[in-house]
Amino acid sequence: MSKHKKDTKRKIPSELVNERGFPKPIEAKCFKCNGSIQIKYVIPKKKYSSKNNWEYWTNPEANNPEFWKDKKAREKDKKICDNCLLELYYNKELFWETIKDLKKRMKLRGYIWLKVVKQS
Repeated sequence: MSKHKKDTKRKIPSELVNERGFPKPIEAKCFKCNGSIQIKYVIPKKKYSSKNNWEYWTNPEANNPEFWKDKKAREKDKKICDNCLLELYYNKELFWETIKDLKKRMKLRGYIWLKVVKQS
């Protein structure tokens, strides 16, 4: 007899899954310009991208994984589009005031350099 692992994958409704079986991008609105954003699912991390999450960039507590487990905190998250992130980045005084964490500043700079965050 062979031993099979139990299927522990959670079932996602078919309307929320693309043709490859991964969750579809989430549609959101930018809180600054009301532009439309698609937040993509990141396969290696097994969660949606935090690139467009304003709380991720501005809140120093966001580095703590326990912070994201609170459902109420996630519901109030503001989303920001790539254009508004670029605008923030090029206004250096505001950028330094807003994003306190040096690692996140460097990460955003890298995203812009590698064109992960780009003008649309």
